[in-house]
Amino acid sequence: MSCEGSVPTALRRATEQCRAGRELNAQEVADLVVVLAGGEASDEEKAEFLTAWSAKGETGGELASFARAFLVRAKAAGVTGKWGGKGLADCCGTGGGGRPIVNISTAAGMVAGAAGLPVAKHGNKGITRPSGSADALTALGVRGARDAGELASCLGEVGCAFLYAPDFHPAFAGVAGARKIVSAQGKRTAFHLLGPLVNPTRPEVRMVGVFREEDMGKLAEAMDGLGVESYGIL
Repeated sequence: MSCEGSVPTALRRATEQCRAGRELNAQEVADLVVVLAGGEASDEEKAEFLTAWSAKGETGGELASFARAFLVRAKAAGVTGKWGGKGLADCCGTGGGGRPIVNISTAAGMVAGAAGLPVAKHGNKGITRPSGSADALTALGVRGARDAGELASCLGEVGCAFLYAPDFHPAFAGVAGARKIVSAQGKRTAFHLLGPLVNPTRPEVRMVGVFREEDMGKLAEAMDGLGVESYGIL
């Protein structure tokens, strides 16, 4: 991949395009994710892109393209769409609000699983708040399924499993430092919105909680673009 100066071309162009208020197409996103997931660019350079993208405003089409690019890099979950003849479900909030609130989506996933709906809950540690779903479940003594075998075992035993995002998305490690830089500046990134879209089990049923009303339409467009069977956004 060619560079101008120290910044990889795909990253530089994407940052400039976002600053100009232009939407990224699917190919541009695919090229960009290669850079974001790799070590060719610095965390600071990646943070510049994340800031510019958020300032422009993410579109549903961009989110769907990013989700596809990261899903093809995800670790195989061994389960796709259904479990035991039923549509697999996920209860996942976007996070990003920075408020010390109760882990609503985590609790909802437990209730849904106990009621007989197979749930593959996708989540992470808190980025902009003290407690993400992984933090809450760890405090309760629950360890997430780390691979396809553990996932199937959890679903088989209790009908509910937790997928810790970094375990299934090694490519996310390339963006972790940049996200921390942006968060330390008191800003949000679009990766909060990507969380509900990149569950590697590709659940047929999804309930998504958002903290900003203006994000509801973007996520609905992205869900449609990804072909999600049934979803609710609140």
